[in-house]
Amino acid sequence: ISNSYILAVDQETLLLFDQHAAHERLLYEQFKQARLTHATQPLLVSINFTVSADQSVSISERLALYQELGIMLEQVSPTTWAITAVPAIVHSEKMDWAEIVQNSLNENPDQTIKQDIAHLEDDMLHTMACKAAVKFNDSLTMSELQRLIDDVAYLPGIYTCPHGRPFRLSMKFTEINH
Repeated sequence: ISNSYILAVDQETLLLFDQHAAHERLLYEQFKQARLTHATQPLLVSINFTVSADQSVSISERLALYQELGIMLEQVSPTTWAITAVPAIVHSEKMDWAEIVQNSLNENPDQTIKQDIAHLEDDMLHTMACKAAVKFNDSLTMSELQRLIDDVAYLPGIYTCPHGRPFRLSMKFTEINH
């Protein structure tokens, strides 16, 4: 529906899926699992970006975290960094890796990485999933729609995106008939 929602039927239920929120949740769960394998995909052309001197120090302090998430960084100059590899699980050319790294620097700037590593990891995984997920008005083929529904069906008891927005609404046919 409007390249944004998926209407499906189960045996006795009408289901409505938010394609962005469902895909975001699916990717988030995949990213959490992929993080355990540390699989990366080297980039043919590195992504260079410039930060302030303070932000450069923050990146240096967080290098191990970025590596654990599959984002490989090399310092090119005192304030320029290059992203040389990204998580292998991400198959999106729309992903702005420099923005993801820079956004992570704004998270709790007064706390050290050791104090807030779990929160930062989760925020980065949320951002990665949101940026890589299909968007509203993205046209998907019937097989892509079916695969998305099939994939989210296997997420046990999870019916919201990582931000808490429901991705699936259901209504029994008996409720509709009354």
